[in-house]
Amino acid sequence: MKDVIRKTAALIEVRKLVTLLFASTFVYLAVAGAINPTDVIAIFTMVFGYYFGRSTALDRADGGDRK
Repeated sequence: MKDVIRKTAALIEVRKLVTLLFASTFVYLAVAGAINPTDVIAIFTMVFGYYFGRSTALDRADGGDRK
């Protein structure tokens, strides 16, 4: 149970929430027709790659063990 709580708390990090909010905004804009859906793919690739790559690098630098 403690492991589940710890993993849930790790999901609620600010940078991950910002990334998910950013992604949902672009999905909404693509569905609403405000931007081209192919642009969303390029934006997702850049944003997710940056934030989650940085998150993983920081976790490993802190001694975290990702499995």
